Amino acid sequence: MVKSTFISIGLHVFFILVAYYGLPSFKVIEPFEQPIDIVEDTLISSKTVLKLGNPNKEVKKTPPPPPPLPSKKIIDKKNIELKKKKKLKEMAELIKKKPKSKIEKIKKVSVPKVKTKPKEIKQKQKKLLAREY
Repeated sequence: MVKSTFISIGLHVFFILVAYYGLPSFKVIEPFEQPIDIVEDTLISSKTVLKLGNPNKEVKKTPPPPPPLPSKKIIDKKNIELKKKKKLKEMAELIKKKPKSKIEKIKKVSVPKVKTKPKEIKQKQKKLLAREY
């Protein structure tokens, strides 16, 4: 009986330690509080150090110079690229066009005429069906 008591106490202590260290969601960890920096207000003087300049002068803005003209080699390359693009567009238009089908559609569909069975055959079939049931 003493042996089973020690085993019980040992298992209880073991499960309590596993629950305490192994299950962190049950522990409440409070974040560390960081000190707040307090900034003292400085006095603002009535005089400023800013230089405003002479407001009567108007600044003349000159437009920037135009960009230089491209060389003939660059112009030739661009013209060649444009010609290639035009050819590709023409080929794409030809591919987009659907060819017209030369097959004429049949407008009228002939429906076969329904032939009715003669009365004698109908009567024979009714008699045969009545005998089976």
